[in-house]
Amino acid sequence: MNNIILPNGSEISNIVLGTGGPISSDELLRLLDKYYELGGRTVDTARMYDQLGEKSESVIGRWLRTRGVRADVTLVTKGGFPRERMTYEALHDDIERSLDALKTVPDLYLFHRDNPDVPVDEFVDIASDFIDSGYTRLYGVSNWDNDRITAASDYAEGCAKPAPSLSQIQWSLAETTGKRAGDETLICMNKVRRAQYEQSGMPIMAFAPQAKGFFSKFASGAPFSDKVISRFLSDSNLCRAERVSNLADSLGVSAAAIALGYIISSGIRAACVVGCRNEEQLADSMTALEFRLDTNKVKWLEGE
Repeated sequence: MNNIILPNGSEISNIVLGTGGPISSDELLRLLDKYYELGGRTVDTARMYDQLGEKSESVIGRWLRTRGVRADVTLVTKGGFPRERMTYEALHDDIERSLDALKTVPDLYLFHRDNPDVPVDEFVDIASDFIDSGYTRLYGVSNWDNDRITAASDYAEGCAKPAPSLSQIQWSLAETTGKRAGDETLICMNKVRRAQYEQSGMPIMAFAPQAKGFFSKFASGAPFSDKVISRFLSDSNLCRAERVSNLADSLGVSAAAIALGYIISSGIRAACVVGCRNEEQLADSMTALEFRLDTNKVKWLEGE
């Protein structure tokens, strides 16, 4: 495994357990146990995530304490959702509530959205204050466009403040856009952004890397959900799904694992955030850690 190494030495596992799904607290605890058992060491959550009535952060904090695994786990949480909460007051409120729920300091704190009407300087200053106050060890961004990340990094360097360490972006072999997803504050990977990430070297946590089950459903012949249809159904994505199925068959792995392996093998320092509903799905996703796709297979999956 080539985990992402952050500036302070913290590691982001290639497969990150996302915790925003519609499952109970007990089910999430079982997934956390299984993820750790299978070698996963990075957990992603957010102030807005609920586990059918209980905040995800509270469940994770309880798991870290009762299992005694805090020192082994890289903890990521987010605040500033929706975009209107990207203010000094709201962000401070979010992180204080996160700390109260988690009962521990996150290794990485992400701004969950961006507000392009606010200069990046203000967000870097807020993040620097969070670090100086001991609220987080590092910070990054989620759903920020590349020019804003570059501007934040440049400002931070110019005033000797911490720069963002990581970017979380929607990225899957099945392409989509924020408009198709019904949320134009979502930033989705495309060719231009990918080239910018390749040049900058900024590490990525890719969310929705399995395209909400698009590849698995195609491979099994199961019907697509309305969400999958609206976000991912297109001729080009169907062609990619067929190639994923063919490669999965030839390698003896699942279509879901190929979708994850594609991102991990992309040449960019990237991890995949998986949102699994049961232990079987999680175990299947974790098999993506066992193989890498060469450059030719990556390009073939893309249709090049």
